[in-house]
Amino acid sequence: MSAQPTRYGIIKPCCIGDAVMSLPVIDNLLQNVPDVEIEVWCGAHARPVYEICHGVDRIVEIPSVPGLRDLPALAWGLRASDCDSFIVLDRSRLIDAACKLARVDVAGTVRGGPADGVHETDSYLGALTRAGLRLSTMAPSITFDQDAVARAQAEIHLANDCYVVLHPGGAENPGANMHSKRWPAEHWTAVVQWLSERDIQPVLTGSPAEVELCQSVASGTGAVVAAGKLSLIESAALASSAAAYAGPDTGLSHLAAAAGASVVVIFGPTNPRQYAPRGPRVTVLAASGAENLARTDLRHQQSSDLPATSSVGIDVMIAALESALAAGGQP
Repeated sequence: MSAQPTRYGIIKPCCIGDAVMSLPVIDNLLQNVPDVEIEVWCGAHARPVYEICHGVDRIVEIPSVPGLRDLPALAWGLRASDCDSFIVLDRSRLIDAACKLARVDVAGTVRGGPADGVHETDSYLGALTRAGLRLSTMAPSITFDQDAVARAQAEIHLANDCYVVLHPGGAENPGANMHSKRWPAEHWTAVVQWLSERDIQPVLTGSPAEVELCQSVASGTGAVVAAGKLSLIESAALASSAAAYAGPDTGLSHLAAAAGASVVVIFGPTNPRQYAPRGPRVTVLAASGAENLARTDLRHQQSSDLPATSSVGIDVMIAALESALAAGGQP
């Protein structure tokens, strides 16, 4: 008679970048726990990341930002789950309370409070080590097949095989729009013009809400505006085969890095030592002082008090893209 599989529940309500940074937790469970089954508890915003993640057997959708009124239903759902243990990857007193009310086994949690200098992925992996599990993988990895890439390219009628994906927007999550993470639109326009002069096709990605922003950046150039035409996951597939990708500290930048793209990411009011995308080809351009920031909640702090992305010069971005393009796809 075969042994029953071990069922782990991973609780990570939000958001895209955080979900990507949590993927090594899933990989390590798959590699180190025989016959493991994995159930992810997440919000609708982060769900697309886990839907493309190999090894996730089931997704339970919960509020992206659980509130007090969600506590009874969340506790009841946890109590009714057939998971043997839970790994909590969120610094939420409400989720902690729900787990206690449900009387479920919590094998590991992330440490609360500031974690200066500790990357978020390492904080998540710390929950596994506290659960007594081994670590084999330290970086997220996502694979898109050529069909997925071809479908994304066809959706925007992309004719030029040499293209660079630029992401001017982002930094919009449930309950928090943190536009101070974005690089100025006029800076992006200068990069678009530089690429166009070299017969490299600029492609501007974004959500339906960012179509106007991307159109303003592309105005008077030959850039392809993919904003509003591709889903988040389709945009990541497109970036995975681009000559390079550039964007701010936002979810698509993490997806592109995990998919192996040559990524240039801009940091200002957040700390790249904690939140930089992990991948085989990532270049971080950080505003002065960004690497010394403590863990910061941008919803409760004036952006004028923090390092600004605008201090990252256009020439610095162009130099980084030149290096990425010269590398020719080599890690």
